[in-house]
Parts: sequence; C-alpha cells; structure tokens
Amino acid sequence: MIILLILIFAGLSMLFAGLYIRRGDRPSCRKCAYDLTHAPAHCPECNADLTQSDAIIKGDRRPRLIWIGAAAMTVGVLGLAYLMIQSPRFDQLKPVWLLRAEMTVVNDQGDERIIKEFGRRVQSAGGSAGQKRAIGRIAIELTEKDESVSSAYDLLRLSAEAGAISSEQSAPIILDLIGQWTDEMRAQNSFSHGNYLHSEVLGALIRSTGINLDDLRPVLQQGLEASVKEPADFAFAAMCSKLLWDWWESPSSPGIVTHEMLTQLYQDAPSLQLGVRPQVTKELGLVPYKFRYALPPNVGNGDDMIVFSERVESLLVRQGDRALAPNYAPFGGSSQTRQASRHMGYLMGASGTTARIEGLQPGPAELKIEVHVKLIAGKQHVDKEFPSGDMVNELPPVIDRTITLTAPFHVVSAGEDEVRLLKPGEDDAPQPEVVLKNLRVSPVFYSSAPPFGSQGPWAFSVGLAGLSHDLQGQSQWLWPEIDVAYLVIAEQGENVWELGNLTQRNLLQARYHTIPVTGTLVPTRVGESGVREWAQPVPDFDQPVRIRLLPDEDRARQTIDMNSIYGVELDLGLFEIERTEDRSSIYRIQHDELRPVPILSD
Repeated sequence: MIILLILIFAGLSMLFAGLYIRRGDRPSCRKCAYDLTHAPAHCPECNADLTQSDAIIKGDRRPRLIWIGAAAMTVGVLGLAYLMIQSPRFDQLKPVWLLRAEMTVVNDQGDERIIKEFGRRVQSAGGSAGQKRAIGRIAIELTEKDESVSSAYDLLRLSAEAGAISSEQSAPIILDLIGQWTDEMRAQNSFSHGNYLHSEVLGALIRSTGINLDDLRPVLQQGLEASVKEPADFAFAAMCSKLLWDWWESPSSPGIVTHEMLTQLYQDAPSLQLGVRPQVTKELGLVPYKFRYALPPNVGNGDDMIVFSERVESLLVRQGDRALAPNYAPFGGSSQTRQASRHMGYLMGASGTTARIEGLQPGPAELKIEVHVKLIAGKQHVDKEFPSGDMVNELPPVIDRTITLTAPFHVVSAGEDEVRLLKPGEDDAPQPEVVLKNLRVSPVFYSSAPPFGSQGPWAFSVGLAGLSHDLQGQSQWLWPEIDVAYLVIAEQGENVWELGNLTQRNLLQARYHTIPVTGTLVPTRVGESGVREWAQPVPDFDQPVRIRLLPDEDRARQTIDMNSIYGVELDLGLFEIERTEDRSSIYRIQHDELRPVPILSD
C-alpha cells in the first residue's frame, strides 16, 4: 500500500509539473495557445487583446511528463482501489453472489478471506434465513472439491450449527464424511488432524439434522478397535464417543433409553481381544493371559446407567490332540463395571491372570477361554451421586451370551524365554539413585489378626513423586520406559520374609497412584493352641526391618509382554513395623502415607 501511495503522489507531482511548470520562453496566447512570436496587439487566432497583463504566457507544457504522471496516478489509484475491495471491511458490503463470483478469480488467500466472511454472516443473528441457506449451499460446493481446504469444512460446520443445511442436503455429506473417516483411520491406524476435523463437521451436521444410528456404527466400531488395541488410542475413542452423544442430542434421538435402542447400539458388542505371552516356560507351567474388552459409549439422560459384567467360565490349553485344563477354579474371576450415561465415554477394561497348567510340552500351543458377558440397563437411585447398588426400572438384558476366544503361543524350555536385565546406561536406563529419589513408599504394616487366605500378613505399597514435588519433573517425562518385576523382601536379623511382588510397566511414568505389593503365597499352620497361624516367624516389632527389591525374571515371565526389566537391586532402607489388628484398613492407610526413601537411617 505504501508503494501505491508513493506512486499516486509521484503521478500527481508529474501531472502538475507537466501542466503548470513550462519549459522555454516562447510566448503564446493564454486563451487559444497560438504562437505569438511575431504577433501584433491582437491574437490572429482568437482576436484576444494581447495588451492585457495576463493575456500572454511564456514557455511550453511538457506532454510526456503529463502522460507519465497520469499513468502513474491511474495505476496507483486502481491498485489502491483493488486493495480496498479485497479488504475484509469492504467484503461486508458485498452481496453473497458477488463474493462467490470473486472466489473464481482470487488466490487461496482470497478464498480464505471470503470464506471467513461467509462464516461471519452465517453466525450473525441479524442475517436472513435465505442468505444463510445460500451460504450453506456454497459450503457444500466447496467441500465437494477434491482440493477443498480445512476452512471450507469449518464453514460447513458453522452452516450446520446455524441450521442453514437441510436434512436432505446433510444426509449424503454425513455418509461421505463417515466413509472418509473410516478410510483415513484404516490407512493411518491412528488419530490425525483429519479425523478431528471430520469429527467437528460430523458432530455439527448430526446435531442439526440427525442420522440413522446404523449409519454411525462404522465410526463407533472404529472407536471400539482403538479402545482394545495396545496401546489404546483414547483420543480417537473420545472423538467417536462424542459423535454418539451428538446423535443423542439430534432430531433422530428417541430422547429416552429403550431396549430397542440399546440392542441396536450394542449388537456387535463387546469387542474382545485375547493376549497370551508368546513364549511360555515349560518348567514354570504358568500361562499368563489378559483379555481387553470395550463397549460403545453409553448415552441417555442423567439417571440412566448400564452395568456390564464378564466372567471366565472355562479355560483350556490345546497341544496337538491333548487338552490341558487348570486344576483350579474360578479360571479368571469376574468383574462388574457400572457407568452412568453422563460419563459418555467408551466402557473399557481388561481382565486376566496366570493359569497354572500341568503337562506342558515344548512346541506350539493354543489357549482357549470362554467368557460370559452380560449387560443390563436401568435407572440409578436418585439419592446416589455415583452409580452403586441395585438399579431401578431395570430393562431386559441387552447382552447375555458366552464368547469363545483363542490365542496361540509357544511352550519353550527353561532359559529359552529370555528376560533381559537392563543395567544403568543400557537403553538409557537411569541410575538407581535417580529411581530411589523419585520413589515414594508406604509404611510397612503387619496384621496380627488370624490368617485369612494365603496372601500373608504383610502390606506395603510403592508409588512415585508427583510433578509438584519433583524439581526434575519436566525432564522426567522424557525418561525412557523401563519395566520392573521385583520380589519384595523384608529382612530382620537372620529372618527373611517375602512381602510380595512389584510388577509395573513403565515405572517412571506411573504417577499419582500407588502400586500395592501383592502376589506371594504364604503357608499357614495350626498352632499349639489349635488356632490357625502363619507358618512364618513373627517379627520383632521393636526392631526395624530392611526392605529390598530383587529383580525377578520369573515374575516377568508371568506377564504377557514383559521381555526386559530393570536389573538393579534397590535397597529402600530401614522401616519401622506398623502393627495392626484390622487388616482391612491397611490398604486405605497406605494410600494416605506415601513418603520418600529411605525411611530410617542406618
């Protein structure tokens, strides 16, 4: 713009100079410009009286300077006018048809400017319905182009939110966007900006005009797949669940939860995925497995809820024509998950254990489990802030069936299922003092109550420092992933007790929660008084115990995918023993009293 203003000023200057600043001293008539070099008292051309003081002018005008000045000024004025026409302020004065015609001649930057103006008008409360419908049609045209830009999709979203797109117009667009969404997800197998853009546009169109729930199922199914894969793509699953909530708020929604709606929503649910450790050691005779499950998001009103339960009914290992069953039951326990409709997200989880199988032989094998799944829906009690207890107005079961899952694995001899012990510096594993600095531990508890089960009287938990307490917290997010599988022992004099196992993926990122030490089976016996007691010596409660963490390769082999662990023994220091008669309160107390290590000095 500055260059154009300079050009206009220069043109005016040259035009003025060419017209009024003459060159030479040749006399001429002011009235008709006749050459008066030898003229008498009157002009021969126009008979003007030349005796007047201003009747004669001297010098000639400079026509070339006049033309150059006029051209420069014209270019400057036209350029300045073009810039003014292209300005957003001037766009506000143009009719819709002129802006649309202008888009055929401007560059991409001009398209963005005009689309922005369309967006402003379609959101304006004072705009006419006809104008908004026209902008809606333009938005549809722009998004149908092969090279359509993101701003065109944004205009489509704004038009849908403004009600400028009819259901007849939106139906094919929604189906096309769902197709693009699913194709892009299959190609990239991950969350992307395109998915996010499509989800925003889809959500606006669905909320505005509605959609058949069956047409939305491909997106919901992809959300299920993202939920059960390892690692789960929670961002993508959240986008999919939001689209279902958009449907619930659309004209297509029934407004109330019905058995028919839930049957349609959950007809392909749950999505189950079984994982087994690829190599299982024959001598251990332990087959670790885990199955992940996911269901579509739950929609409904504030007091609607669902309850999903899963239970492993049978477990079998096949090797050739042999069928090997575990010698205990239940095979995987059971779990129940409750979810209120307002939570809206995919209902997902995992369940599994380690099956003890006798008679395994080296070679290929297959694990087969049968999982019974059940889902019911109803209303939560009005006096419950969170869903708990029995439901009211319970509907018939939506899911109630048994699903068979299989997964292959290979049985190997001892030593062939290698678990690598990482030392500091290997794969960027940190030094032990770094790990100890960030560990937080609970007190050590010992229950003097009579034995219950076989998990032992000891209780102990480990956690990590929160970011607010860790000066190196920012850099700690960049630390490598290290897995740990420790046997936790307590020492006092010559006595050694196994407190349990500590198994954790990616230990240095396991923030804001405690990891209970569990899993060691402690035998019991009948004492001299005839009362059952632990078959281990009772510690001296007046003396501290030393807690140590010992790398446990066999414990890692009892997970489905832990092939390398931090191979450094950690000495947590001395702990006083907290004695209690109420074992049920131990775990609650541990969560409130995490502290740095060491607890006591030597």
